[in-house]
Amino acid sequence: MLTKILHTSDWHLGKKLFKESRLDEQKKFLQWLIDTVKTQKITHLLVAGDIFDTPTPPAKAIDLFYNFLKTLSELNTCKIYIIAGNHDSARHLSAPSEFLNKHNIFLIGPLINQGGEFLLDNFNFKLDTELNLFCLPFFRIHEIIWCAEKLGIEEDDENKETSAYFLKCLELIIEKAIKQHSGKNILMTHHLLGSFQSAGSEQGLNLSGLESLPLSMFTSKFEYLALGHIHKPQFIKKANPIAYYSGSPIPLRFSETEEKSVSVLSWDKGELVQEILSIPSFRPLQTLKLTDDNYLNELAEFLERFPNLNALEGFLNIEIELQEARSNMADNIRTLLKDTNWKLVSFIPKLPNKRMNKNFNLDVSTMASTEKMFEIFYNEQFPDSKNIPTKIMKEFRELLEDVQVLEEGVQ
Repeated sequence: MLTKILHTSDWHLGKKLFKESRLDEQKKFLQWLIDTVKTQKITHLLVAGDIFDTPTPPAKAIDLFYNFLKTLSELNTCKIYIIAGNHDSARHLSAPSEFLNKHNIFLIGPLINQGGEFLLDNFNFKLDTELNLFCLPFFRIHEIIWCAEKLGIEEDDENKETSAYFLKCLELIIEKAIKQHSGKNILMTHHLLGSFQSAGSEQGLNLSGLESLPLSMFTSKFEYLALGHIHKPQFIKKANPIAYYSGSPIPLRFSETEEKSVSVLSWDKGELVQEILSIPSFRPLQTLKLTDDNYLNELAEFLERFPNLNALEGFLNIEIELQEARSNMADNIRTLLKDTNWKLVSFIPKLPNKRMNKNFNLDVSTMASTEKMFEIFYNEQFPDSKNIPTKIMKEFRELLEDVQVLEEGVQ
């Protein structure tokens, strides 16, 4: 049977866009993925990290994940390999590994296990008689150094904090890993490699002063680099080896407008052949830039031209350039959207940038309250307004209450 591999990553189950859950889209993606595994006759599924959006995901996200694993494993045609990303709790993700391994589901968590050991065998897998997979989950610099020292690297206390020593440690781990099995190799990892274009929704990663891992470390050792962490699908290298970020399966921000995809690899006669499969859009995300005096007519025109025929309602981000502060605009927009399949998720009124009055002197130490400071600021920005509109003041107070609740939750 032909070995076929599907590479995906960065599901971020439980993610929200502002206050809106994305679980409905994520559920549709996972069903699409199951259908694709069937139709493409996929034998190995690789998921390169960030399964969840937080280390403590909501119960519904956990249910969605394990129901997916159950459904896919019951096909009994596809082995599943999943590594932890920087958003995941590596220990929580890999906790049921001993049980799931028996069902051809391999959850690869922290480099160092509960017993304080680093066992290369736990990260190395045979996909075919002549094709191997080395899994390198998200790691921190000190973990790589510790593991390399356990594997026998010559310690260098004088240069231990340098990026050169870290790279030397990482290279030793990779060398040891690929020597465990004969044949060609695939690397699956969740980190920054080469020159990439971020989508803007990724968290920054610490690489001991390096912007990313140099591709030269991998070129002679692997046939394919299955990468995770960057949400925009892209090639870092198109050959020798192919280095590919599969990206997130759904847009995680309004600014992510590129088509989403997965990578499918066919292992044929000792060579890997890649095909990029587009993922359908399960929910449209649209940014509209409207004008101050005609925003409702412009929105009505958009709704007429682009009725959302998807099963899920579309999310709108609306930006309006204003000449002066106005109230009720968001409410007017919501009223217009009432019987459509679109929902206002983000509303950004943009006021012209005005220079502060040079004579304006705000002595924070004398302010009795945050509200008073806001009143002074507002009057400076809009000197022609006698009073702050009631609705704006009400919304400002609600924001203050939200911030207070958040601060109390952190303490």
